[in-house]
Amino acid sequence: MNKHRMAFLIALCLAPSSLAAQGFDCGKAQTPIEKLICAAPEVGVLDKELNAAVQARLTAAPLDRETFLADARQWLRLRNKTCVVPAGALSAQQRNAAVACLANVYRARLTAIAAMPPAQNMNTDAGKALCRRFVDAYRATLAARVNDPKDANAPLSQPPFALLANTPNSGVTRAPEAQRLQETSARQLDQWARNQTPPLRFSPRVRHDILELGSTAITTIERAPATNFFVVTQVQGTAHCIYSASFVIKNGVAERAAKPLWSDQPGDSCGVDRFFGDIDGRTVAVEDNESPYDPSLASGLTLKAWDKQGFGPSCSIAFDYDPAFVDTTSEPAQEPDQKCDSAACVALKPAAMALVEAVQRDPLAARRNAVAALSATQRTMFETMAKQAQDNRGEVQPPEAPENPASYLDQNPLLLPLLHQGEVYLASIGHYTIGWRIFPDWSVKLEKGGKDDKNDKGALQTVGVAFVAMRRGALRAATVQ
Repeated sequence: MNKHRMAFLIALCLAPSSLAAQGFDCGKAQTPIEKLICAAPEVGVLDKELNAAVQARLTAAPLDRETFLADARQWLRLRNKTCVVPAGALSAQQRNAAVACLANVYRARLTAIAAMPPAQNMNTDAGKALCRRFVDAYRATLAARVNDPKDANAPLSQPPFALLANTPNSGVTRAPEAQRLQETSARQLDQWARNQTPPLRFSPRVRHDILELGSTAITTIERAPATNFFVVTQVQGTAHCIYSASFVIKNGVAERAAKPLWSDQPGDSCGVDRFFGDIDGRTVAVEDNESPYDPSLASGLTLKAWDKQGFGPSCSIAFDYDPAFVDTTSEPAQEPDQKCDSAACVALKPAAMALVEAVQRDPLAARRNAVAALSATQRTMFETMAKQAQDNRGEVQPPEAPENPASYLDQNPLLLPLLHQGEVYLASIGHYTIGWRIFPDWSVKLEKGGKDDKNDKGALQTVGVAFVAMRRGALRAATVQ
């Protein structure tokens, strides 16, 4: 997932976050216990040690991540119940007692983490073999079909997993759609459990995990094919952040199980698709990072196969594609007075498309080359128009990485000169956006200098806004990790 998309998803994720580690910013301490931890150096040191131990364990044991985080949340609740810190000013006796309690609880947790069994290795050759098999099938399918970027049903217009699942004899299928609960309540859970064959019941821990997801979003229950493993999922917020709980059936009881790929960390769980499928007869858990709002055109898959009693080693694939540019009509959502349907704008559009292709290759080089082609007088005209456009736009967020074409949006575009039949136009080039959604397609606002009737000073006149669609042209690389 690129940094630009990640920043938008984190900002828009409306669901509450979960605990990743016990360390926190003392500048944001709110509860009495947090304030005491920050004020007492002896506890603050232990808190940092625990934070480091948690992060080390998460890095070393990715397969145990969800179970470990669940234990960490349980420990945090235990800490708060065991070491109660009154609000307001504390007496010396109260402070000393609370500090001693916290120190004991922290040391016990550090000892427990140190005694945990060795971690499993996430990226084994067995896991990578599954991804290499998928890449081979993907390349073979692409080679057998013609990819026309103008065709909405072109092979590369589909996510890789969806393309293979829709291709006969590919060996890849997607599990059926998950069951939906009418409401997230104990009554609905019990009814769902009674309707299973054979009937089952939820353990208190699993019931609590599911009900803790909340009741404001649609809840689905999905079973991994040919297994006794289930995942209960909610998609929350406008950024489509995923929250879930997992269980396995043991002797007719739903018991808590580690999630195969599902994470509850903001950003990691937003804007992705998670589901079960089958590759060559093996049940797999899939995380698909395909997004229509990724201007880089890249996508990614993470796969983990079911191995007897649980999900085994995982692997990931990063797909990179060459861009293909398609001449289309203006985007329907554009205002009528900004569409590129005037004779002047239509005449400029081929040059605008050439600029877009140059910007996609190298934004800074595209600007240097366009400016270098101007005469001294033309350069002055361009600089004047660029300043006027910046003044009209007001303060905008500069691109995070000026050398990255994905950093330029229609709200903070790259300004270039467009030279046509001896006249200089201002081209404001950025990815087309609707609200927080960022599309690979490009918007090119074309303007030229003119006169303002009110004060006779130089003013910008909009010629039109050209819409240049960018699609996947060819698979450049598929890297297995």
